[in-house]
Amino acid sequence: MKEEQKRELIKDIRSKQEQLEDEFYTKRREFNEKLALFNQTNRQLGQFYQETNAKVNLVLKKMDSAPEYYSKAEKLNSQLQEMTNDIYQREQRSLVNNWEEYEHSYRRQKINLEDKLSKLQMEK
Repeated sequence: MKEEQKRELIKDIRSKQEQLEDEFYTKRREFNEKLALFNQTNRQLGQFYQETNAKVNLVLKKMDSAPEYYSKAEKLNSQLQEMTNDIYQREQRSLVNNWEEYEHSYRRQKINLEDKLSKLQMEK
């Protein structure tokens, strides 16, 4: 292989490595932002359910409701909170799994490019 071709190939591989790195850091930042948003939303939902429960109890108290209405309201609120939490956990797990798959693919591509570069640099 001519020296000029070799330099061009090396230059091309390094360019691909840079692109891969840039893409990785962009996707990692996006993943971290999504994960932070998931966590923030989960906290907000928890607060919402606490506030809702407190307001329902206040309304029931003002209406002099029977004790069974308090427990029914708490049970309903708890079920809603549990459903939301299940959805949150499932979506978070999906997000993390997708990130791990991408990260694995990134590593394979990175190793592949490093191997190609090594082979070219070792050629005489």
